[in-house]
Amino acid sequence: MDAEAAGHIDRVYERCDAMLGRVLGRLGKRDLLMVISDHGFTTFRRCVHVNAWLRENGYLVEKAGAAAGSGDYFAKVDWSKTRAYSFGLAGVYLNLKGREAQGCVAPGAEAEALKRELSERLLALTDPADGQRAVRTVYDGAKVYSGPYTQRAPELVIGWYSGYRHAWDTAVGGTSGEVFSDNDSKWCGDHCVDRLEVPGVLFCNRKLAWGECGPHLADIGPTLLSFWNIPKPGYMDGQCWTVEKNERGF
Repeated sequence: MDAEAAGHIDRVYERCDAMLGRVLGRLGKRDLLMVISDHGFTTFRRCVHVNAWLRENGYLVEKAGAAAGSGDYFAKVDWSKTRAYSFGLAGVYLNLKGREAQGCVAPGAEAEALKRELSERLLALTDPADGQRAVRTVYDGAKVYSGPYTQRAPELVIGWYSGYRHAWDTAVGGTSGEVFSDNDSKWCGDHCVDRLEVPGVLFCNRKLAWGECGPHLADIGPTLLSFWNIPKPGYMDGQCWTVEKNERGF
């Protein structure tokens, strides 16, 4: 960080803290204040090109005689032989029969076995630069997603260790290049890593109590509705926390 930028982040936090102090000073007896972030941030120093890893390990196959280059948006992929691919910033999809136009992986036992194999191998992935493990957790999409659009969700979600993230080429469907590379972009901080690496914050001017599963982002809506005596709609996820009443019973 250069001298001109030094201290800027600290000053931003100081201004936010001062603003919060002003808000607290204006709260009435009935008022409830929550300060919430759904995630934090961490360093992003090494890119992991997941599609290149899938290509090197035979899960993603490029067309014979494909020209050199990044091949953005899967331009070079032979879908008849590709069993898995990645797109965006976390997910790994299986090339499923009945979902993808040229799917070759059968749903059911074949897909489940492939998910287990990919998970085990991704968890063992290490950075050749220093031998550090890159993947902290691999989540099963069938267990972490719910609702009417789960069929469109990735089969696996990669939870990276701090310092690692999906490569830019992977995010746009590129398939060529090395698996690991330095992140030389000005975008050197990110939150697209394992959720345990970037926990959010929850501050409140009243005591809150929640169930055994702990606080969840989805609980905020139902809690606020309950505080205002508004019934929770049937389509809304999340549980209601208990909000401590003040001395006047509000």
